[in-house]
Amino acid sequence: MASREPVSIDFGAGPRQLRYSITATRKLKQRFGSIKEMMTVEAFEALPDAIYEGLIDKTDLSPEKIADMIDLQDVQRLHYIFLRALTGVDIEEKLAEAEAESKEKNEQAVTIGSALSTSIGSGASDTAS
Repeated sequence: MASREPVSIDFGAGPRQLRYSITATRKLKQRFGSIKEMMTVEAFEALPDAIYEGLIDKTDLSPEKIADMIDLQDVQRLHYIFLRALTGVDIEEKLAEAEAESKEKNEQAVTIGSALSTSIGSGASDTAS
């Protein structure tokens, strides 16, 4: 069985590669208690450690240096990259699919609502005559 390809990440130190091993996830669990907790957006303070543990090349980096390089505007994007490297699931793609599906359902509901409104409106005028 081939291993999954590393995921590219750039947090200000140039492009790097992330891949999480059993050892990396064990270290994160020991430090933070639960990988599941780290998957929440609220856990952004753990993100530099999470990124550090998954880096294939850690040369000249530490969790503290990574934290200093991360702009708060990039936290969500970097969190999605962390999740994709950890789980193999492209969260941004899944969110876009869910949003498109939700939009489609809303448009269908509006169409049905308009049809019902028109139908009820024309029925009311028929009874009034």
